[in-house]
Amino acid sequence: MSRIPGPEIDCGPTVPGWALHLGLAAAAVGVFLAAAAGTGLPVGVMVTVILVIVVTATAGSAVRGPGYLTLGLSLFPATVAMLTLAPVGYTWRTPVLMVAIHATVRLSWYATHVLPATRVELAVLGAEGPRFVVINCVGQAVALLAGAVTAVTEQGSGSASTGTGWAGVLGAVALLALALALRGAAVRRPLTSR
Repeated sequence: MSRIPGPEIDCGPTVPGWALHLGLAAAAVGVFLAAAAGTGLPVGVMVTVILVIVVTATAGSAVRGPGYLTLGLSLFPATVAMLTLAPVGYTWRTPVLMVAIHATVRLSWYATHVLPATRVELAVLGAEGPRFVVINCVGQAVALLAGAVTAVTEQGSGSASTGTGWAGVLGAVALLALALALRGAAVRRPLTSR
C-alpha cells in the first residue's frame, strides 16, 4: 500500500512562544521602571510591583486571556506612577516610554495568541519590525514637536531658549522623513523570508 504524501510546510528559524511571554514581561517592567525612575518609590515597593507585573504578564498571556486584559494589568502600575509621581513635561522618559509601551502593546497581542510551547517563525516577527519603527518614529516626532512648542511658548517666561525649540522641530522633521522612507521600504518588502 503506497502512502499519499501530505503537504510539506517549509519553516524558517523559529523562537519559542515562552520567549514572547518573557518579552512582554520585560517590556512592561521597562515601562514601569521608566515611569518610576527618580520618583522616590521605596525599593521594596518597586521590587514587589515588578514581580506582580512579571506574574501578570506571563501568567495572563499563558492562559490566553484577552489581550487587552493582560495589557491593562501589565501597564496599570506604570500608569499610576506616571500620573501620581513622575514629573510633568517632555523628559528623557517620553521617548523611552513611547517605545516600551508600544512594545508592550504588540507583545501582548503575540503573547495572548501563542502558547508557551508554540514556535513562532522569525519571519513573522521580522515583518513587524519596519512597522514598529515607523510608528515609533512618527510618535517620537510628535513628542519632539510638542516639546518644541512648549519650549518656544515658555521662552517668554525665560525658562527655555529658542534654540531648544528649533532643535525639536528639526529632530521631528528628520524622524518623519525617516518614517516615510522606512514605510516605503516596508510596503515593498514581501512578507515571506525568501
